[in-house]
Amino acid sequence: MLKSLYIKNLAIIGEIEVSFNNELNIITGETGAGKSIMIDALLLVLGGRGDTGLVRTGEDNTIVEAVFDLSEMEGLRTQLEDAGIPVADELILRCVIPRKGRQRRSINGAAVTVEFLKNLGQQLVNIHGQHENQALLQVGTHIEFLDQHGKLVPLRNIVRTAHAAHQQTLAE
Repeated sequence: MLKSLYIKNLAIIGEIEVSFNNELNIITGETGAGKSIMIDALLLVLGGRGDTGLVRTGEDNTIVEAVFDLSEMEGLRTQLEDAGIPVADELILRCVIPRKGRQRRSINGAAVTVEFLKNLGQQLVNIHGQHENQALLQVGTHIEFLDQHGKLVPLRNIVRTAHAAHQQTLAE
């Protein structure tokens, strides 16, 4: 679950931090208030394409940081640990786009590739817009939705470990 989103120097936004609760969160406002920029910032930190044109005029870089609660996402926790990323109850995704130089993206302080973030992002966020949808149309995410809904992720991990041990035994 998304807990907070921090944006600095992105387009018209100077600096803002938005906190979310575990209920329904709705972003409203007049045209030009920055609603779409907030969604773009979230997509950016989840591996979306960023370029120097996003950096606010007169500033050196753009920073976007998203904090997620991992307490009910055991499968994701295992995936991160397998990738060598330090894991706690919170997941901090960070993207820095400098006006000059290379973009930097990290998870809990560990540098990651855009591709890794994209794969992770599909598991963390499902954005519904007027004509948008991500994960519900991707067959590969259906089993994850079912396992999470049924609270089967711990059991799935036990089976995965037992299967790996069985495969190792067969190989020996």
